[in-house]
Amino acid sequence: MSSTRFMIVIAAMVALSPLAMDSYLPAMPLLAEHLGVTTAAVSWTVSNFLLGLAAGQLLGGAISDQKGRRPVALIGLLVFTASSLLLVWSSNLWWANGWRLLQGFGGGLIMVAASAIVKDVTPPEKLAAQIAQIVFVVMLTPILAPIVGSAMLPLGWQSIFLLSFGAAVVMLLVVAMAVPETNLHKTGQLSLSAGLAQYRYVWQFRKSDMYLARWQALSLSFSGLLGLVFVTVSSPLLMESYGLSGAEFPYAFGAFAVSILLGNRLGKWLVVRHAPARIFRTGVWVQLAAVSVLVAAALAWQPPLWLMLATIMVAIGTGAAIGPSGSAMFLNVLDRYFGSATAFETTVRFSLGGLLGSVATVLPMKLPLAMALIMLISILVSIMLTYVTRRAWQP
Repeated sequence: MSSTRFMIVIAAMVALSPLAMDSYLPAMPLLAEHLGVTTAAVSWTVSNFLLGLAAGQLLGGAISDQKGRRPVALIGLLVFTASSLLLVWSSNLWWANGWRLLQGFGGGLIMVAASAIVKDVTPPEKLAAQIAQIVFVVMLTPILAPIVGSAMLPLGWQSIFLLSFGAAVVMLLVVAMAVPETNLHKTGQLSLSAGLAQYRYVWQFRKSDMYLARWQALSLSFSGLLGLVFVTVSSPLLMESYGLSGAEFPYAFGAFAVSILLGNRLGKWLVVRHAPARIFRTGVWVQLAAVSVLVAAALAWQPPLWLMLATIMVAIGTGAAIGPSGSAMFLNVLDRYFGSATAFETTVRFSLGGLLGSVATVLPMKLPLAMALIMLISILVSIMLTYVTRRAWQP
C-alpha cells in the first residue's frame, strides 16, 4: 500500500468517532422523545461518548506502547462495532448513556492507536504537516455527518447507529488486512505498573528547567476543547435556544465544521513558513479575542445566530490552525512513549470538553452565555500555560 493510501486509512480510522458523534446530533430530539426526557438530558450521551473517548485513549496509549498499535486498533474496532449495534436497542437513558460510553471507549482505542502510528512513521520535521493533512481528511466528517444524519431521520434515530455499525465493520476488515504493526520499540509485555510509569514519565519530563511536556500538553488541551464544548451543547443550543429544525441544524453546525476545515488548511500553510511555537502563541490570543466578543454580546443580550456562529468559527477555526503545531511541539519534546503522550493530552481535552459542555446546559443562565463563559475560562488557562513555557521556545 502506498504511503498516501496508508494515511487515508489512518484518517478513516480517526474519522469513525466524529461520524458517530456528529451524525447523531440532529436525532437527539427524536431520541429524547423516545426515551421520555429532554434534549438537554440527552446531551449527556454526548458527554459520555467523549468521556469514553478519553478513557479509551488513556488506557490504549499505554497498551499500544507495550503491545503495539495494531492490537489496540483491532480491539477498539470490535468494541466500537458491538456498541454501535447495541445502541439500536436502547430502551432508556441509562442504557443509551452506557452504550455511548462504551462506543466512545472503542473510538478512543482506535484514535490513540492511529495517532501513534502517524508519529511512528513520520520524521519529526514533517510531523506537524502530516497531522494537519490527516485532520483535513477527518474534518470532512463533521461537515457531511450531520447532513447524512438529518437525511436519515425519516428512517428513525436507530438508523444513525446502524450507519456507525456498518462503517466500523468496513474499517475492521481494512485494518485487519492492510495495517501492519509500526511500533518497533514495543516491550511485548502488558504491565499496569509499566503503563503508569509511562504516564509518570510524560508528566514529570523536564526540559529547559521546567515540566515542559506537561504544560504544553495542558495548554494544547485547553485551547482545543472549545470545539468539544460546542459539539456537546450544539443540539440544545441550536434547536432549542435558536429554534432551528432538524433539517436546518446541519447547515448551522456545518459552519463550525467548515471553520475547522479552513483553519486546518491555514495551519498547513503556516507550518512551512513559521515556527510551531510562534503559530501556537499567536493563535491562542486570536481565540481569546473571538471568545471575548461572544461573552460581551451574550452578557448584553442573546447574540443573534450569525454573531454566535461567526465568533465560534473564528475561535474554533483558529484552534484547528494551531492544533497541529501545538501537537508537534508537545510530541517532539519527548524521546519515547508517544502513544502514552498522545493519550495524556487527548484524555484531558476530551474529558474536560465533554464535562464542561454538559455543565453549560445546567448552569442557571442562558445557554449561549454559559457556553461562552466556559470557553473564555478555558482559553485563559491555555494562555497562562503558554506564558509559563514561553522561555523554552525562544530561539
